[in-house]
Amino acid sequence: MSEHDDSIDGLLRRTLGSRPAPALSAGFDRRLGRRLRPPALTARGRRLLVAYAVVALALSVGVLRAATLPWQLAVGAVLVPLAVVGAVLPHRRLVRRL
Repeated sequence: MSEHDDSIDGLLRRTLGSRPAPALSAGFDRRLGRRLRPPALTARGRRLLVAYAVVALALSVGVLRAATLPWQLAVGAVLVPLAVVGAVLPHRRLVRRL
């Protein structure tokens, strides 16, 4: 054998004789997912979010109505996008789970 073959053989023996590579624990993915998941809203946070949405909806309709639009068009301009978001969100959650 040549000197090069001897050095490769020695390297291979040292590598195979060493301890196995460290591995992550079985529950690592689950624990990491729990830590990275955004926290759920508290009841107070949900109430504030709903109050904000109601005020924003009322202001939007008021501004659109002040622009001399018929009230049906003003309400439709606000509610149609909300309906689209409401229809799309459950499907996004379903796709995210897959």
